[in-house]
Amino acid sequence: MPFFALSDADRASELRADTEAILAASRDRRAILLPFVSGRALVVAVDEDGSRPGVRFAPAEVRLRDVRRSADGVGEGDEGDEDPLAFERLSFLGFREEDGAPVFAAEVKRCESLVREAVARNPAVIGRVGRGAVNEAIVTKDAKSVGPEMSRKDAGLLAAAASLLRWQRNTRFCQKCGSPVKIVKSGHKAQCADSDCRAPYYPTLMPAVLTLCTCGDYALLGRNSKWPRGFYSCLAGFVDQSESLHEYEDLLDVLRAAGRHDDIEALLPPADGRVPTWTYRRRRWHP
Repeated sequence: MPFFALSDADRASELRADTEAILAASRDRRAILLPFVSGRALVVAVDEDGSRPGVRFAPAEVRLRDVRRSADGVGEGDEGDEDPLAFERLSFLGFREEDGAPVFAAEVKRCESLVREAVARNPAVIGRVGRGAVNEAIVTKDAKSVGPEMSRKDAGLLAAAASLLRWQRNTRFCQKCGSPVKIVKSGHKAQCADSDCRAPYYPTLMPAVLTLCTCGDYALLGRNSKWPRGFYSCLAGFVDQSESLHEYEDLLDVLRAAGRHDDIEALLPPADGRVPTWTYRRRRWHP
C-alpha cells in the first residue's frame, strides 16, 4: 500500500452528488475540517512517543461546527468574495474509519486566525500537544514534505485533501470556451458556467509505477537533492498516453531513473517489430 494512499477512510463517492446527504454530513457533530492556507496544510507539531516513532506532526483538524460558528459573517460585504467556509466551498473526502467522522477540506486563508483559534480549542489537538503549547505548535507545511513525518492514516487524508484543493485552484476556466467554471459534486467536479457549453472536468490523474528492485538483502533506491536529509524512495515512472502497466515499461522506467542507459538500449524491441516481454524470475527476454 503506497504511503500516501487514503487507506483510513470510506470515500463514499456515491454521496458526492447528493447535496442533502453531504449537507447532513457537514452538520454532524463529529464532522472535521482539514484547513489549508494558500495551498499549504495547517498542521500541529506533536511530541514523539514510543508507540509512534518518527511521527512529529498531525493535521490541525478542527471541528467543523466550531470553526463555522467562529467564522460566522466572515466574507460578508467583501466585494466579489463569499464566505470561505460556506457549504459550497467545502470539499468532502469521506468518513474517517476510526470514528466515522465526516472529513472535509477547505482553503481558509481569509479566516486563518479564527481557524487557528478553533484548532487550539480542539480537545483532540490539546491531548497530543498540551494546552499551553498549541498556538506555537500550529504551523503551515507542504503536504508532501510533511507526510513522511506523520502517521500513515494522517498522511493519506492530508494528501487526498491537498491534491483535490490543488486541482480546484488550477481549474478556473473552461478549456473549450474560456468561461469560468463552477466547482460542484462536493469539490470533485468542475463544470463550465456557460449554459451553452457546460463542459465537465474532473481531477487529473497521473498513473505511475513504483518499483522496489532488490538483490538479496539490498534494495535499489534513489533521492532528489531537494528532499529532506536521509529521505530516499523506490524508483518510479509515469505512464504515458497509450502506454500499459506491463512489466516491460516498468523495467525501462527503472533503468532510466537509475541512469542505466546502456541497459535500456539492450532492452529495446527487436527490429522485426516483435515486442518482447520480461520475465523477472528468469531474467531474460522471451520474444
